[in-house]
Amino acid sequence: MQQRLLLAMALIEQPKLLILDEPTSALDPLIAAQVLEEVRQISKAQGISVLIVTHDLGMAAQFASHIAVMADGRLVETGPTEALLSQPQANYTKDLVAHRHWQTTSEDLCRAAE
Repeated sequence: MQQRLLLAMALIEQPKLLILDEPTSALDPLIAAQVLEEVRQISKAQGISVLIVTHDLGMAAQFASHIAVMADGRLVETGPTEALLSQPQANYTKDLVAHRHWQTTSEDLCRAAE
């Protein structure tokens, strides 16, 4: 509930950049998908760029147009989401991709919550 309130408060000012640090850490997957979908719609409508800091590569796969992967505090790879996840170049990114599942889309999660 607090994440949703804080997101609403942040969006009231119509910032140019919204930085979300683990925005769904305390939310169940269905609510998390709904919240992020709302953020996506509002940011697109208002021209707000969104930077999401997360350990959840699956969430990033669903909501990010570009991904930057860090290991040990260093940037190891960046690129468009689809390209980075389908053809990772860095060994660390290859390991991350090999151990994640991308089959469930945010739309699937939102429909399941209805």
